[in-house]
Amino acid sequence: MKITEIHIAQLTIPLIRPFITAVRRTECVEDVVVMIKTDSSNWGYGSAASTPAITGDSTESIITAIKTILGPQLIGRSISELNLLLQMNNQAIAGNTSAKAAIDIALHDLFAQYCGLPLYKLLGGNKNSISSCITISVKEIDLYGAGCH
Repeated sequence: MKITEIHIAQLTIPLIRPFITAVRRTECVEDVVVMIKTDSSNWGYGSAASTPAITGDSTESIITAIKTILGPQLIGRSISELNLLLQMNNQAIAGNTSAKAAIDIALHDLFAQYCGLPLYKLLGGNKNSISSCITISVKEIDLYGAGCH
């Protein structure tokens, strides 16, 4: 299963309400989607949110990093070399963590297909609970705060 093509798409999805934090205010979600195709017509998908105020990565910088550096080095490589591909991805360019993350998950998606597993099983299977932090909009405090103790 050799990588033959890298495609990139940009999504802009308007929010119902603005999302406001101390760092930024946004009225839409901007995502860069990367799609990696193999010679067996399998597709691996990954995405990265454009959050320059937080990561320093803009939509343009994510697309440029994937298009000019991270993507081209994968063409012709076998997905069976996952660890090498991930190492190449991480070492190819300084910073650009959002672009690297999009490539990383697309490679894992393809590797799961190569192994005949759903991606969630490749990543350790289902869990009863997942620890996570969540950032809520300052406007949400009034909506959700009343029920918190």
